[in-house]
Amino acid sequence: RVGVAASTCIARVRSLVSRDVISGFTAQVDPSALGLNLQVLVSVTVRSGARQKISEFAQRLREAPGVAQLFFLGGVEDFIIHLAARDSDHVRDFVMENLSAHPAVSSTRTSIVFSHHQNPVRSA
Repeated sequence: RVGVAASTCIARVRSLVSRDVISGFTAQVDPSALGLNLQVLVSVTVRSGARQKISEFAQRLREAPGVAQLFFLGGVEDFIIHLAARDSDHVRDFVMENLSAHPAVSSTRTSIVFSHHQNPVRSA
C-alpha cells in the first residue's frame, strides 16, 4: 500500500516507464520449483592471451543452461556466474564442460550459496 489512488499509482508507473527509469517487469521464479535446488557462484579468470575472445566467451556463458546471472568484472576475477543447478554433479558437469575445457579459462573457483536476499534498487 502506497497511500494514493490506483489511477495516480498507474500514472506514476507509466511516467517512470516512459522516462526509462523502469526498463521492464519480471516474474520471480523459484529455482527449487524447477528442481534446481543448489545455487552456486563460479568465479572465472580468463587467460591473458585470450582477452580478444572475451565477448564470444561471455555470449556462450549467457546462453548456457542454468546460468541465472553473469557478471563481467574488473579485478582479480573476470566473471562471476550465478548458476542454478540440480545438485553437485550438475555443477561439476557445468564447470568441466563449459569452463575447465575452454582454452580461454585460466582458473575457476566455486562457492555454494546458502542464502540469498536481493534488495530493491533505491536512489542514493
